[in-house]
Amino acid sequence: MKRQIENKLYAMLADKSRNNVIIVEGARQVGKSYMVNHVLQSQHLPYLSFDLEKDFKLRRQIDETGDFSDFKT
Repeated sequence: MKRQIENKLYAMLADKSRNNVIIVEGARQVGKSYMVNHVLQSQHLPYLSFDLEKDFKLRRQIDETGDFSDFKT
């Protein structure tokens, strides 16, 4: 499943000056998760993936945050 986003994801991962958080959004059931997992696995990179459709608690916590600095440990 070669898509335009695949090349963009590879470029984002290669650019070490960027942050290491990538948020992918879009219509349901178009292959977003598949493509991200495919790219990350092909690069042998560790990653965390969250499905906000299924994880209501996490979605609520994200909705309540003011900014991503709230996630720093």
